[in-house]
Amino acid sequence: MTESIKSTIQKLLALAKDANDEESHTAMLKARKLMMKHSIQESELGMNEREANKVVVNEKIYRNRLVWWHRKLAQVIAKNFRCSYYRNTIDQYQAEIRFVGLEDDVVIASMIYNFARASIHYHSKTFLLRPEIKRKWKRKHQFKNDYIEGYLSGLDRKFQDQTKCESLELAIVQDALVVQYYNSLSLTTKNIQTPKRAGDDVAFFLGFKDGKRFESGREMLES
Repeated sequence: MTESIKSTIQKLLALAKDANDEESHTAMLKARKLMMKHSIQESELGMNEREANKVVVNEKIYRNRLVWWHRKLAQVIAKNFRCSYYRNTIDQYQAEIRFVGLEDDVVIASMIYNFARASIHYHSKTFLLRPEIKRKWKRKHQFKNDYIEGYLSGLDRKFQDQTKCESLELAIVQDALVVQYYNSLSLTTKNIQTPKRAGDDVAFFLGFKDGKRFESGREMLES
């Protein structure tokens, strides 16, 4: 069984190397999911050369006027997909979210981040259309913040539950090279801004449920 899984992973990685962008990303996600699920290391796949030439990358994931939840989402995604993140200020109007990690991990984390960011935009706008929220339009942004806080908590819980259920605790540990590189950046830690909230438990719970239903995480492609 293990040899069959290893063979499948090797074929997916080969496809990821030779296919076009969309097929390559799909194959890479499937391969990494199988490796994490079955605790298979690259060294076990006859990939010692690749292991010896691991590349740590520092990639821009998103650039715009950042709001509080852009950073908090990056924090959730990075810690669950073997990466670190930081905010890089461009000017008074724009900043970047950047991920640091092994090249394949950053590709996956970037895709998940952007899927989740789009999901939060969509669901939070839908939430604001609820009749009980429309009646409170003067405080709608505070209720929206409650909802997004809930969504992020639900998303984080989803990843934590998957990690525990599939025994992936060791699989999501960052590579030592990533830790070394990130520490070498000597970044100044800045707290994530606390948003102004309405303190509405219902809004938070609705967001939490939607976050736990997120379908573009590790399980987005069935093995």
